[in-house]
Formats: sequence, C-alpha cells, structure tokens
Amino acid sequence: YYSANLSFIFTELMEQNKIVSFGKVRGGFAIVGKGTSPYQLNTIYNTNPNFGGNGTSTVPNVLLNAELRPEITRSFEAGLDLRFLNGRVGLDFTYYNNLTKDQIFNVSQSGATGFTSRALNAGKVSNQGVELMLRGTAVKTKDFQWDINVNFAKNNNKVVELYTGTESIRLVALFGVALEARVGEAYGTIMGTDYVYDANGNKIVENGTYLTSEVKALGSVLADF
Repeated sequence: YYSANLSFIFTELMEQNKIVSFGKVRGGFAIVGKGTSPYQLNTIYNTNPNFGGNGTSTVPNVLLNAELRPEITRSFEAGLDLRFLNGRVGLDFTYYNNLTKDQIFNVSQSGATGFTSRALNAGKVSNQGVELMLRGTAVKTKDFQWDINVNFAKNNNKVVELYTGTESIRLVALFGVALEARVGEAYGTIMGTDYVYDANGNKIVENGTYLTSEVKALGSVLADF
C-alpha cells in the first residue's frame, strides 16, 4: 500500500484578523488492497458429521480459483478546513472519489459443471461523495462552553462493470426479493416485483388479485444522504 498527502495552511500567509482565524486546504491519494477469506485458491474437502459410523467429506459448490487477485481501491480526497471569529465558527468540507477493481464474487454457472458458481475477480465499483461538518460555539464563558456540531454526508455508488458477459450478480435473496450488483446501478440494488399501476397511480386489479410487474429495480440499500 502507499499514499501521499499534502496540506497547506494558507492563513499563515495572511495578516491575523478576527474574521478568518484559520484556513487549510488538503489533498490525498492512496492505493490499498484487500484479500479474501481463507481457502479460496484451491479446492478442498469439507468435513461433515459421520454417517452410519463412516466419515464423510464433500466438495464445495463453489469452484475456487488459484488465480484470484486482491481487490484494489484507488482513492482521491480533497478538503477545506475554515475557522472564523477566533474559532467560534468552523466549516470542514471533504470530497472523495474511490474506484475499486477486481472485486471478488462467486459468479453463478451451470450446475452441470459440478459447481454452481466460481470465484472470480468480477467487479469494478465507484464511490464518490461529499462530507460537510459545521461547528460552532453557541455559548462561551469563563466556566462554561457549549459547542454544536452538525454533519452531512452523501455517497454516490455505481457498479461500473462486471465479469465479461455478466450483467448482474446476486448477492443474497429471500422471499422473492434479491440484493444484486448490476451494471449501471448502485451496489446492493433491491430487485423484485411491484404492483402494476394505471396512469393515475392506482393499483390494477384483475380477477380479484393485484397485477404484478416483471422483476425490476425497486430501490437501493444505500441512503440518499
């Protein structure tokens, strides 16, 4: 891993004043890797409880991969730190842009191969967003000080690409709803069926039951902000 960071306190070059008491700009770049769980490179046997007094072992359903590469994240960040009125009011702003490639997934394949999925470096995901913190000292006396902090954060997440020929990877599914990684969508998009609506937004009923749509994106597990 390696990283580089640089900051500059520009108020050091300014005459002292009561309005802008401190100002700093900063920037940083880093590359970091991430491995995977143990025993993901070579096929091993799973040891199971004895059956009829005989020991049993099974081959896992996932075809493991001796050529797996670590996930790599490249991260860029820039920020601004300002303080006013001798530190009574402050603002801290950060922008970041992260790109993760070679994400490790178990990609589905035909069970006729003897395995239902295989471990692959199959994903590239981007994350970019902002973080903002406002702070201030509402009351300050000789014996008492009341500080207030308010913070806001927003992250935009997107699956940039998946393994060749793969448009989506199912992460988990339950009761007909699934979380998936889909190209062009947020990582963890909720996939499922919805009601069918008319032009006025009313649910359509046919033969006593609601009509349902084809499987489509219903939302994301990620908060808007």
